[in-house]
Amino acid sequence: MALTDTVGAKSALDALRPYFIHHGKYTASMIRSQQIKFSTPEDIYYGCARSNQMVNHTKVCGELREKGVLYKAMDCATKGASSVACICNCRLTIEPALEDLNSEYGILMNQSLSGGDLLCSWTIASKGLMHTTDLGDKIADLEPPPIDAELFEEFAPAVLGEYWAISTKSFIEVVGEDRTREILTERQREFGGESAVGIISLFGLEEGTKVSPGEAMGFMSEVFQMMGDGGSADLPLVEKEISECPFSGSPEEVCYQYEAFLNGLLSKIEPDCELKYDRMMTKGDKTCHWAIRKCLETKVKERPGDPLIILALRLARGEISDEEFEKKKALLKGAGF
Repeated sequence: MALTDTVGAKSALDALRPYFIHHGKYTASMIRSQQIKFSTPEDIYYGCARSNQMVNHTKVCGELREKGVLYKAMDCATKGASSVACICNCRLTIEPALEDLNSEYGILMNQSLSGGDLLCSWTIASKGLMHTTDLGDKIADLEPPPIDAELFEEFAPAVLGEYWAISTKSFIEVVGEDRTREILTERQREFGGESAVGIISLFGLEEGTKVSPGEAMGFMSEVFQMMGDGGSADLPLVEKEISECPFSGSPEEVCYQYEAFLNGLLSKIEPDCELKYDRMMTKGDKTCHWAIRKCLETKVKERPGDPLIILALRLARGEISDEEFEKKKALLKGAGF
């Protein structure tokens, strides 16, 4: 969406296409590793439906016909989004994945929510029978497949990490690193703030009950399967070191976006604080490390005459260099401040 809004649908799709085709092949390798069958149109329906439910939270059903399957989706995370999102998530991912898994069969999109239809629908059949009228009479309704919790925990964060990296790499190719960071961090900060109510509700607490920054950040680490040392969970310093992360192989701009998202969330939970990364695996560090402290503006209000705060403000305004800041800070600390 952000790339489409910035450069238009055609340029966005041109940039995204090779990445999502590669993602389709990556998805095929993940399906193989789980030993999921793709031998018949019915198998393909269950495989695609399972993936769609896990990644896009889609409500799905199907019809087993004499010569194939009619696959339907009544809701989707990309509903209301640009058609580029739908093309990337469905056509450019599913078609190459199926080609790798079982080249005898094809999948053809007939209807699309993003195109204004009331549902999405696909034909799954032998490549010579790709229209709905070719499928013959209905034999049975196909229910949505059950989702294995362990598979979901393994699959969803990995795919999300891949999507995020793909979108960011494409953005960088089209508009450059600086513009990418500017646009996407702003959007993620807004999204973090908008997501706060929904995230807090997942804690199951009564309305008005406060969620601590440590609890909220711990929850987000679990969601994205970021593993590492616990660090401290209570203010004045909340921190965590991450040694395993699904985004570790992504561009560093992904970490800046995630930092912005967390700060958007934090602005609704503890608005006097801010989160900053000082180590990122995406920048070549062995681990990631972030810390939540009271933001500089809050410290100024609380300690307006503190020489260290005044010094920090001068650094923030660009009046002194990092080297000058460290020298002066050492002198002040030596003097007992």
